[in-house]
Amino acid sequence: MKTLVLADIHLKTSDHFGDQVDGKDKRTLYKIRRIEEIIKETEPDNVIFAGDVFDSSSPAEWVRFAFFAAIKGFPEVKFFFITGNHDNRHSLPAGFSEASVLKGCHVITAGKSLLFDDFLLIGYTRNDDLFKELIKEKAKFMITHREIPELVMDYEACFFGHIHKHYQQGNCYSIGSLFKITWAEENEKNYYLLFDDEKYKFIENKDLNIKTYHITDKNYPEIPEDVDFARFEIIDSIDYITSLKEEEISKNYKNKIFFKYTPTEAAIDFKEIEDPKEAVAKLLKDKNLTQEQLNFGMKFL
Repeated sequence: MKTLVLADIHLKTSDHFGDQVDGKDKRTLYKIRRIEEIIKETEPDNVIFAGDVFDSSSPAEWVRFAFFAAIKGFPEVKFFFITGNHDNRHSLPAGFSEASVLKGCHVITAGKSLLFDDFLLIGYTRNDDLFKELIKEKAKFMITHREIPELVMDYEACFFGHIHKHYQQGNCYSIGSLFKITWAEENEKNYYLLFDDEKYKFIENKDLNIKTYHITDKNYPEIPEDVDFARFEIIDSIDYITSLKEEEISKNYKNKIFFKYTPTEAAIDFKEIEDPKEAVAKLLKDKNLTQEQLNFGMKFL
């Protein structure tokens, strides 16, 4: 029997790495298509989602429809959904109502467990006392969604979603996210977990190539063709940053360009600001900021 485990997919209505096409986010559609490909490639009998399939407890209708339409394409596969912290706002989270009625789908809600074959599946909980009770149930493997606790767990191996980085701690493994969720993860590898009978292995999922370029002068680098999403972190003065024409720079690149700014001189002190409107009025009076500088500063309020 073959079992596939995927963690931390974070399907979003609008993903900051994607464009919109016909009102739908291309990055989200890419994730769903890649999940279909992995299932076809691995040919599992079971698929376990180890939490945070959705980035929100109320995902958009088209996101849910696209995801479950893909799931319905594998009628012989059993699907198990372990709720995570992002998709855990209700006893039966929005986004999983479809799973509750689809044949072959099982939902493990917050603080609940399900014993399946060699697996104990536990819904998201950060209540350590409850978690200690749940892991008393015997199984060969345990899978859940939370950080790895400082506990001795009597299983051959334990597998955790939630922490997007893949690593091992004793007999516990953080699976790692299937995709790059934030810019901070651009240099991390992405994995999924495959059980073939009683043997298991982590397989790298080649996600899109995401790259940050740190710009400390006025020269913008060439971006290789294999970079799917690029970000320029502009490290310069307030005057230069506020005069920057993002659209003009982006015209020179085929790749999708994002901008992040790190000013080298403070124009606005935002510590202990209680009333933004009052702070803005004070800045205009005391610092004689231009409207352009003020608009930039407002990003930090």
